[in-house]
Amino acid sequence: MRNILFIALAIPALVYGDMVFVVAKTSPIPSLSKKQLKEIYLKKQQYANDIKLLPINMPSSAHIRSLFDKTILRMDESELAEYWNERHYNGVNPPMVQNSPEAVKAMVKKVPGAIGYISEDLLDDALKVVATFK
Repeated sequence: MRNILFIALAIPALVYGDMVFVVAKTSPIPSLSKKQLKEIYLKKQQYANDIKLLPINMPSSAHIRSLFDKTILRMDESELAEYWNERHYNGVNPPMVQNSPEAVKAMVKKVPGAIGYISEDLLDDALKVVATFK
């Protein structure tokens, strides 16, 4: 029983690498802190190095999205819904959602200023990591 419990607890670590925030390899966007990422994804910071930022989210059903909400935003679903309802009345919409890590990567590679998060094991040579979190 003890071995089964250990294996069950280890599986998420094997399936999901560290969460990395990525931009296009050629992007001048520098390394970003947790505080800056929170500001970017709450759309309070809209520029980095004079580049308009486009934060990209994963769907709320994705494991990495719940990790992102807890680690970076430190908000649960109801807090986020309330936040975006208030911001909507000021003309601010939540970040764009892409349905897969592959879609996030494609968007980041094509759109200047796009920033997204994926599992570290999905990195490729066309991406630049600007932050990493466990």
